[in-house]
Amino acid sequence: MTEPPGGPVVVLTHFFAPAVKAGGPVQSLAALTGSELGHRVRVLAGDRDLGDAEPMSGTDRGVWTRHGSGQVMYFDAHDVRSVWRALRTIRSLSASHVYVNSLFAVSTGLLPLLLARLRLLGSGRLVLAPRGQLDPGALTLSATRKRVVLRLLRLLGLLDGVRWHATSELEAGHIRQVVGDDADVCLALPVPATAASADVGTRPSVPLRLLFLSRISPKKGLDTLLLALAVVPEPVRLDVYGPSDDVSYAAKCEALASQLPPIHQVTFRGSVPHEQVGQLMQAADAFVLPTQGENFGHAIFEALAAGCPVVLTPTTPWTEAVRGGAGWLVDAGDVTGLGQTLSAAAAASAADFRRMSELAAGAAAAYRRRAEDRNGWAQLFA
Repeated sequence: MTEPPGGPVVVLTHFFAPAVKAGGPVQSLAALTGSELGHRVRVLAGDRDLGDAEPMSGTDRGVWTRHGSGQVMYFDAHDVRSVWRALRTIRSLSASHVYVNSLFAVSTGLLPLLLARLRLLGSGRLVLAPRGQLDPGALTLSATRKRVVLRLLRLLGLLDGVRWHATSELEAGHIRQVVGDDADVCLALPVPATAASADVGTRPSVPLRLLFLSRISPKKGLDTLLLALAVVPEPVRLDVYGPSDDVSYAAKCEALASQLPPIHQVTFRGSVPHEQVGQLMQAADAFVLPTQGENFGHAIFEALAAGCPVVLTPTTPWTEAVRGGAGWLVDAGDVTGLGQTLSAAAAASAADFRRMSELAAGAAAAYRRRAEDRNGWAQLFA
């Protein structure tokens, strides 16, 4: 990977390792510090995991600590003075690039955009990773607020000169739809952490073992899955892993689960450390994510790599893999269609599952080979 000119690459993010509940972007940023570019990376990160009130262990504020080949300094993303000190640190580092890991977060997205426009972050090139925030499904959530914010960003010229990091061709298209065809979009594929080896010989089981592993958020479609189970005549065991970032939505999902026929068993198991994800995928008959959209989908990759067939919507970068036989596709919000799909999965033979498992593992291996080409990352920080 070609090194960027000048000073370090400074990453500003709300969440970073050892955070678990904040999902795939944490893994992507951790991989960046472990890359060939890692010794030039300085991460300024919030000191709490998603939804937590207290700092994570080992996240002393205001001091640089080693992470991979790079360094990380933590701050309190909810405290104005702590945020301001972190932003002043960016300027003091004379960064070649400032990588902002969110668009709509105030302290780690909107404020840095404003300060960069005012030249208060130094002269480093601003690189913005929207992390799926511009996909059509995401934009329907808090839609009025997001429309207003995007209008103000354009009016104030805060997006002028920004380089956009897309993690898939799908996300690159979404960015251009919102920002314009002339947007400076660079495709740099995430390099997933080591995944579990594929298990292609133990499916299916009775009852059918389904796994949902994601944030419990309206975007991810857990309510659609639970409503679909109500019309599935075959017995199903569904394990739900992931943190809730919407209390009322989580309560709705728990109520839907409690109303299911007794042949179905739904268990909410909370967050899970990343190192356990592969084993969960190996043990499941299918991974189900009826999402409104994903810019990448680390959990989807983990499922495919483990040889676990997937049930997805056609709004992720993995649609072609599923169409190629690695699972099933169903439209977002289609309760009836999802119910029929789950019934079909319950009726599938061991030979059907073996074929899907092999194709899933093959799709993950093919992606990993593509991701090992780091030219996109070199261009991102050129």
